[in-house]
Amino acid sequence: MPTAAQKHAAKRKAAKSSGTDLYSVTIATNNNVSKLQSQTPSSSTMSTMSASEAYSYLQVTSSQTRQALSSNNNNATTPPDSNIHDAAIIAAAGTIKLLTHNHVAMAGQISTQFIQLLDSMSNPRDFYLLGDEDHAAMYSSLVSTMLDISSLFDSSIPSYFIRRSGVAHLPSEETEQLQKAHSKFLTMAISWDSKAGNTYNGHKSLHLANTVCQKHLYKLALLTSLKFKPSESIKIAVSDPGSPLNATVSSCLSSYVFAEDPKGIIDFCLHDVCQHQGSGPYLKGSVTRDVGFAHATLRFLLLKNVRDCVEMHKLFEENFTKKNGTPKDEKHLSRYVGFSIWLCKVCQHGGTSSASLFKWLEQSFRVEINSFGKWGWESMVAGIGKGYFGVKPPPSMIDMITGMMGNMGNLGGMMQGMQGIKR
Repeated sequence: MPTAAQKHAAKRKAAKSSGTDLYSVTIATNNNVSKLQSQTPSSSTMSTMSASEAYSYLQVTSSQTRQALSSNNNNATTPPDSNIHDAAIIAAAGTIKLLTHNHVAMAGQISTQFIQLLDSMSNPRDFYLLGDEDHAAMYSSLVSTMLDISSLFDSSIPSYFIRRSGVAHLPSEETEQLQKAHSKFLTMAISWDSKAGNTYNGHKSLHLANTVCQKHLYKLALLTSLKFKPSESIKIAVSDPGSPLNATVSSCLSSYVFAEDPKGIIDFCLHDVCQHQGSGPYLKGSVTRDVGFAHATLRFLLLKNVRDCVEMHKLFEENFTKKNGTPKDEKHLSRYVGFSIWLCKVCQHGGTSSASLFKWLEQSFRVEINSFGKWGWESMVAGIGKGYFGVKPPPSMIDMITGMMGNMGNLGGMMQGMQGIKR
């Protein structure tokens, strides 16, 4: 009985003779995108597709994807993975065309459909990586296409506004919506790749592309906060882990960690954050910088990537102690940095013999750990304690209540049994 991958290989072999092989279309699409990216900005921002034409094209592309799903389906309720792959390629090509003509909002719709189609595969890892060499090449081509789409998102958003209004300084609300569409596409792409690719957390290149998008969102969130009194708005932003400002910082740093890029983290914390934030007690974003540094430390340690964590700490120390590396009135680093440095050093030793030191550290910095519960610090610290030192986390309130209810149920059963004996 041939597998789905073998069936698709036979289908593609037949398609090559008729010139309709969609894998070849994918390669051609990637080559076209590379050519577009090498063009000068003036030529790449020219739009020849009107809004009405773009909408019609969007409808046609959606129709073609539906046809691809039902092609040779034999009335099956669920389309085979080969059909889903073919439909996804059509959606990807549609996304690229709309982005090259700077129709970013409509491209955001079809890009979401592209990833949703891939997500609907029954077993993507078997289809791409356990098939023949062509299927492995298909997977690599898909990742390249996702990166090309991300790059086009990045260049098309300002081009869209230049074409529409003649200025590059964009209305922050609309820009934020388009960047969020870009962010949604990358988040979905990384999620899909974690299920279809060789790496559990997704392809490193996709994570690096996400850092570029999150930096744009960070700057937009910062501009929004500065509409109010700078010192007050930034005080609120850094003290609220769920604020848009901190949400983008968290997402950006997490992607840098998954991409195993400690240098990128330091550049972001010491340059992007510190150059754009505030005045007064929040001079140059020192609080956000230190919180970000601690977050990256926890992420690295939870992934048991002590090597990159140590490298990040080394780069932080080197850059921070440079002659012009710190604000003149910043006398000392915050407790967030102290917690990070201590935790990394303790984890380097590891073992049950260091468990008491870890517990002391956890209790000493309990306020800092609890303050960023929305970033998942409590669960991350608990995971680090269990993974490095064999320290079991304390039972949660839900666990305690569940245990009590279970004991009460057992007690009720015992009472009924005793009454039966008396009778």
